[in-house]
Amino acid sequence: MNDDELKQRLNQLRVPPPADGARELAWHRTGLAFRNGPREPAPAEARWGLRTFAVAMAVCVVTAAAFMLGRWSNDPAPSAELRLLTEMQRLFPNQLQAVIFLDGRTEILTSEEATTFSGQPVLVALRDREHEVRIVSFSGQRITTKLDGRNVVLEFLVTPEGALIVAGDSFLWRSDRPEIVHGFQLEAHQLTAGL
Repeated sequence: MNDDELKQRLNQLRVPPPADGARELAWHRTGLAFRNGPREPAPAEARWGLRTFAVAMAVCVVTAAAFMLGRWSNDPAPSAELRLLTEMQRLFPNQLQAVIFLDGRTEILTSEEATTFSGQPVLVALRDREHEVRIVSFSGQRITTKLDGRNVVLEFLVTPEGALIVAGDSFLWRSDRPEIVHGFQLEAHQLTAGL
């Protein structure tokens, strides 16, 4: 059946005549509505109770959703960083080297050529009294960033034992032997789905 045939069949259909008492019933209902006037609003106490119940239910639903999504953990930053790294990998497939957070700014480092970075994701944080640098990258990456106004080359490595090594031009930092680097306190973690 095409459109023209459907239109012809619809035009052939007729609306049945109203039932004998339909007009009287509609007239009666209209009269009742006008005689009774508008309905009284619910008492303020009833409205307040309903609003309180609705707000309480909304809070319960949001709390349950946050709990089920694992938003409240001991250290939510690594899992958030891992999600960020995953999203950036989707935007820059086989080119992403690192995402750097430097004093409120975000920098994305990509390579000119597409190469596969299958190393373990890592989070490196460098802090002093005035600055914080957070770097999300991969094991085996070599990046350049600014620390205290000077360019510093950093390389990240995860050992088979699970220790993390951050190597620079003039230092070698290990997660099992933390030390101050260029006046910065350095912390590093492997990023895994369990964090």
